[in-house]
Amino acid sequence: MANKSTSKTKSKQHSYTSQSSKYLVIPIILILAVLPLIMHYHLDNPDISSYSWASQNSSTLDFFLHYKQIFFLIISAVMLVLIILNIKKSNSNFKDLKLFIPLLLLGVLNLLSTITSETAKYGYWGIFDQFESVFTLISYSLIVIYCYLYIKKEEDLAYLLHYFMIGVLVIVFIGSLQAIGHDFLATEIGKKLYLPRTQWSNLAGYTMSFGKNRTYMTLFNPNYVGVYVSMLIPFILCLLITEKTKKALALYSTILLGLIISLLGSESKTSIICIIATIPFLLFFFRAKIFTNKKISMITTGFLLVGILIISLTNFSFIKNTFQSFTNITKSTPNLTDIKTDKLLTITYKGNNLNIDIKLEDTNYNTYFYDEKESILASHKDESGQLIIDDERFQGITAAIGYADSLAVLQLSIDGTDWNFTNQLGDDTFYYINKYGKLDKIVQADSAIFTGYENYASGRGYIWSRSIPLLKDRIILGEGANSYVFAFPQQDYVNLYNSGFGDELLTKPHSFYLQLGIQSGLLALISFLVFYIIYFVWSIRLYKNIVSYTLFTRTGIASFIATIGFMLAGITNDSSMAVSPVFWSLLGIGIACNAYNASQIPNSTKGK
Repeated sequence: MANKSTSKTKSKQHSYTSQSSKYLVIPIILILAVLPLIMHYHLDNPDISSYSWASQNSSTLDFFLHYKQIFFLIISAVMLVLIILNIKKSNSNFKDLKLFIPLLLLGVLNLLSTITSETAKYGYWGIFDQFESVFTLISYSLIVIYCYLYIKKEEDLAYLLHYFMIGVLVIVFIGSLQAIGHDFLATEIGKKLYLPRTQWSNLAGYTMSFGKNRTYMTLFNPNYVGVYVSMLIPFILCLLITEKTKKALALYSTILLGLIISLLGSESKTSIICIIATIPFLLFFFRAKIFTNKKISMITTGFLLVGILIISLTNFSFIKNTFQSFTNITKSTPNLTDIKTDKLLTITYKGNNLNIDIKLEDTNYNTYFYDEKESILASHKDESGQLIIDDERFQGITAAIGYADSLAVLQLSIDGTDWNFTNQLGDDTFYYINKYGKLDKIVQADSAIFTGYENYASGRGYIWSRSIPLLKDRIILGEGANSYVFAFPQQDYVNLYNSGFGDELLTKPHSFYLQLGIQSGLLALISFLVFYIIYFVWSIRLYKNIVSYTLFTRTGIASFIATIGFMLAGITNDSSMAVSPVFWSLLGIGIACNAYNASQIPNSTKGK
């Protein structure tokens, strides 16, 4: 038995000492270090004007995502070719890892959900605020497999980490400058880097809307800065704690400081919680270093004190309110709770139903008000010509008749907000005239879990409450890549207004898990979670008693904890071209490190 075990161990080791070139990790470097920095002008016209809830002019300007996707797909195509060559030329043992089964199933479900979707054309290329095509989603799985196949030696890993850190240093430099009010991307030179020459005569006309001292790096939105930092701070801390060379210590310390400054500038509440939640994992895996080495203990304590000092010296009010914003759950009770656009217009206001009708009598349109018992309610006109309902239950509502395109329009003011309706389309029912001037029906969308708590987490409670019910019809296959905007009940106008989204088009669910479940199906979400849970358990078992911190063990632990940061941030943030390629790359690096470290330990637990 001993001979067989030794033979098996040698066989494992052989697969990790075979000839390979460190330059084969360049595609991973490009995704980790270069892709997040890509910005360029792109005018997108997804042509969704045929939808009643969309603007007639659906053109949008993108600087952050479109060209990131193009770059990513080119690199992914190269990876695919190299994966095929590797499988053909070598006797790869990646089939032995059952970990890849749910990952491959995820890719298949992504593809099937898109090709069977009614909005498949958007899934093949992308749409504003998204640009994660089905090919991008499938490529996320390719990254993991590529990392597993081509990160085999310490030379590979050291080369990758060196250039990854250079890319991180550049992006945190940009972010740190933004946090202190010096946005390089807002300068003339900065704008010329991402604007075409045809726009150089109008440089002053292009400004980012995030505000001064707000960090967005090159990642599209301050929230994605929070997601990026949630991965990178734990990653850098893991490397810093176990680093011995002064040069690398200085590099990691500089990057960590820049990440902290960028975190504060992003004002991302979620990321603070995510980073704090990863600290116990860091302390557990590196307890042999932290609690037995005075130098490491001093460094760790020093960084904690510096972090506390930076926080205490800033004026960002979000820091002290971070935990309160997530623990303070208050039920909301808006005055206006429903509008039904049927033969009568029914307004539910402060729990009471007001029915309204407009009728043509002689040559004038008259307005009639009824209560829920169909009793006529008296009204009178004020000095401005507005109809005031005498019933005190509806004192916040006034009405008037206007005209638009020869149609009689019922102009309501409800608590100071204008709502316009008409019943002149021939079917004797009312239609809502939305902000784009389009005629539409108002729906009351299904709601779950967060019903009544729509204002929770900056309005995410509303988005989640209306997104969760969408899962029940998307168990096997989802709506397709980039399709959330079409699946979401955009005609839920009343609740959109009550939750502060009346002037917005909701294009994402602000949750990676809901996004995956709705667009790729509940089965795809389960497949991903199974894949990650296997990786999670494998990593815990592999590193729980580690005492020797080689480059592969350090990086394996660092990648694992970084992915935990993303998984936690994903509860309140979406997948995005700005940050998701970094997550999937770190996940692939983590699996490659796990496989290498398992090969060095006889009878170790593999990801089977």
